Amino acid sequence: MTGPPEPHTPIVTYFEKQRDLLIAEIARSVETSIAHTNTLNRSLKANIAVGKEFEAVAEQWKGFYDNVSHLAQVRELQGKLRADDQTTLDESQRTDDLKSDPSHPQ
Repeated sequence: MTGPPEPHTPIVTYFEKQRDLLIAEIARSVETSIAHTNTLNRSLKANIAVGKEFEAVAEQWKGFYDNVSHLAQVRELQGKLRADDQTTLDESQRTDDLKSDPSHPQ
């Protein structure tokens, strides 16, 4: 008479042991990569939040510089108009002087 069958114990080969070790190492590396990616993500979110805090200030400075630039252009145009008006007045004065000069034939 034979006894109960012995439980079948699988034989693990060297290849399978090495494969299991490599799979475990890869799993740890992936977990580490995910942890580092999450840390990077939190850091990027914090940087974006800080950047958004400065948007209002940046808009105010942009408005200021735009207005100063516009004011400078207006003043430049006013200067040109004054110069043109002065040139026109000078020409008009010369014409009037020529008309009133008795030695100048008309």
